[in-house]
Amino acid sequence: MSSHTSQRAPFAMVAASTNIGLIHLALDDPESSTELVERFSRDTAAEVRLRAATDPRLTVASAVRMLDDGHERVRHAAAMHPQLPARVLVQLLRDTDTAQAAAQHPMLPVAVMERMIP
Repeated sequence: MSSHTSQRAPFAMVAASTNIGLIHLALDDPESSTELVERFSRDTAAEVRLRAATDPRLTVASAVRMLDDGHERVRHAAAMHPQLPARVLVQLLRDTDTAQAAAQHPMLPVAVMERMIP
């Protein structure tokens, strides 16, 4: 059995799991795939989506999608994705729900920060 095949079985088992602890362990594993993080970013459990939103392997497209999540904590975690484009951060600043998270984003352009100061 190839290593590729042997890695697929655990992936399928974890991806289908409803055990929050197992899901957290999978996301904590640095060898877990981006595919797994993406799968969990669409999970029905807000706690799982929240954890996926904080994972650095999450794609920018998924982080942007998660900005519309029904749970505030998930939206705020997605707003802190380190690769969100500046245009998205500026949009988040205009929304009272996400403005505080966006204002704390380390990639917020200096010019935007300067305009925020009265």
